[in-house]
Order: sequence, then structure tokens, then C-alpha cells
Amino acid sequence: MTLPGVTYRPLTVDFLTHSYRVVGKVLVPNLGLLAQINDDTPPYVDVQEAQLARLYMPNKLVEKFELIRLVKNQITAVCLLRRDDIHLRSDPSHQSLQWSEYAFRATTSVYEVSGTLPWLGHFDLGELLETPGQDFFPLFNARIQASLLPSMMIDCPAAIINRRQVDLVTMAQPIAP
Repeated sequence: MTLPGVTYRPLTVDFLTHSYRVVGKVLVPNLGLLAQINDDTPPYVDVQEAQLARLYMPNKLVEKFELIRLVKNQITAVCLLRRDDIHLRSDPSHQSLQWSEYAFRATTSVYEVSGTLPWLGHFDLGELLETPGQDFFPLFNARIQASLLPSMMIDCPAAIINRRQVDLVTMAQPIAP
């Protein structure tokens, strides 16, 4: 779904759900993919030129589709080819604030997730897991590995993780500048 008067650019994105891996193109507005995916209107994301693979065989194509609509709350992770595609710092009110980075590890029912969590100020786990309207959070230098299928592993410069799918979080450790 696109809005008139808004500039969009296509991004190649890799989506992970409990059962499938979907690779395709998403039209993203200037605010970036994180803002788009955190917006619950609509509750789905359109993936064009989508290629669908079962999780247990992530490199074997099941089928290609011109368009797939993924329900946002069923997305576990989104893997991106470039860190800038998240557009975390696009909000002018955040540009003058002090960003910290934390070593981060979490698990979901299917994946083990690790990477660098960008955070404003001192890390607060409650804020990460409870902030209304922010179901997805960014990770940089991310590694996502299926717990029961260790060969299913994706390393990417940036990822977006669904906090509602997180089961366990280790204490985030600050990374020295």
C-alpha cells in the first residue's frame, strides 16, 4: 500500500517467520523500514517479486509470487543488506542525543538472535519490551540462527526484530567506543 505524494524506494529484504523465509522487494518511504514496519496501519507488509522457502530448507525455492502480504505481527525478523536502510536516526529530535551501542542476545521460539543494539542513553529492558507502538527494534551486525537448524544462519549488517516474538534476553552489555 502506497500513499500519494510520498516518495518510495525499493529495498531487497529477507523476512523470517516461524516457518518460512521470504525474500523480495519492499517499497519503503523516506522514514525507512523501521518506521514503516512499526506502523500498524496496515497490519501487513507487501513484498513484491517474493521468493518463498521453507525454514528447514532456506535455500530451496518453494515458489515465486508477484506479491505476498506478510502479517506484521507474524514476522520474527527482517534482514537488510545495508545499515542505512533502517533509518534509525531520521527523526531530527534524536540527532542531538547520545546514542550508545550494546551487545545484545535474545531467543525466540525458533531463532537465536545476536548483534549490536543502538540505544539512546542507558539501556532499559522494560522500555525495549513495553514501549507502545514500537513492536520492532533494530540490530546492527546481526546474526540470526534457527535453534534446531544451525545451518539456517543469516549474518547481515542490519536487522529488525519483533519484540513480541522474543522469549529470552541476556543483559545487554555496553560496547566501548
